[in-house]
Amino acid sequence: MGHAARFDVNVRAGAQASGTGWKDAPSVADRTHATTLEHDFIAMPKIMIIRHAEKPGDGSPHRGVTFDGVHDKHELTVRGWQRAGALVRFFVPFGDRPPAEPIATPRSIFASAVTEFSPSMRAQRTVEPLAAALGIPVNADHANGEERYLATAALAAPSPVLIAWHHNHIATLARQIAGGELPCPGHWPDDRFDVVWILERPDEGGPWSFSQVPQCVIHDDPEDTIQHHSHKTDKMRVESD
Repeated sequence: MGHAARFDVNVRAGAQASGTGWKDAPSVADRTHATTLEHDFIAMPKIMIIRHAEKPGDGSPHRGVTFDGVHDKHELTVRGWQRAGALVRFFVPFGDRPPAEPIATPRSIFASAVTEFSPSMRAQRTVEPLAAALGIPVNADHANGEERYLATAALAAPSPVLIAWHHNHIATLARQIAGGELPCPGHWPDDRFDVVWILERPDEGGPWSFSQVPQCVIHDDPEDTIQHHSHKTDKMRVESD
């Protein structure tokens, strides 16, 4: 079996396990839309931020591949595609059940734009299966480095909001949304693709709260979240994505 064939088996297996074939017009869209309408008005703003799914790393044997199995360094790895499929049922459980708090089914989805200076497709690929299942578009109007403008757009979008972004700018994005005093870690580790940051604002004009949830959608995902480092350490750690 060739690489492309093996890849296709893995991706489709991950998609089927999460209840959506993505490319095959998922059946959850109409049911989810009806459920969403029941909760059309969210009492408090909720913005969830994830890092894009797994990427090829320096010296790693895992290569980025397109959905059709063609090698491309700007795409997800096979494991990343499996995570993208599994996230559908993480945010949209079977049986019209709501996700476990504080996770919520998003009504708006954002991902980073592809540009000459930030050519990665990974953020968009990570949320495309979920967006297809929900029947909503992915807003990719803002590129990595444009967190201030993305924050403004996310705050104006229907809540709950989900953003897939690049790890080296996630802390900046969170604080652009919720203010510089937000008690989130200042650094997102290079080896973590499996955590959700949740920003909530119970009262208009009041402070934002911060929490984290491990995804645990792949068998060996860790159950812990991202630890805080000292401010000095955060400033010293600059990683590429």
